[in-house]
Amino acid sequence: HHMNILLGENENWVAIDPKGVVGEAAFEVGALMLNPVPNLVHWPDLEEVQEQRLTILAEELRIEQEQLASWSFVRAVLSAVWSLGDGQDWNYGINVAEVLRELI
Repeated sequence: HHMNILLGENENWVAIDPKGVVGEAAFEVGALMLNPVPNLVHWPDLEEVQEQRLTILAEELRIEQEQLASWSFVRAVLSAVWSLGDGQDWNYGINVAEVLRELI
């Protein structure tokens, strides 16, 4: 998540707490699409914001926008499942997933 990317002393960005995983690069975008928690789902223009994010990310990462939206949807549902498993409110992840589903 974006709280693990910090501006270092030499003005370079540094990733902390990395996880060694192998998989689809587009999956990583999902964490960004869920943030900022918990305010994101209250934005009146959420679908427009998410679409703009996907457009920018698709261009910069050279990954199809539909692929980014699909993996972000999966990540949002997974977030809801994790929250449910932890006894927390799972609605946040589902609300984000519903918006992303419309963008696939």
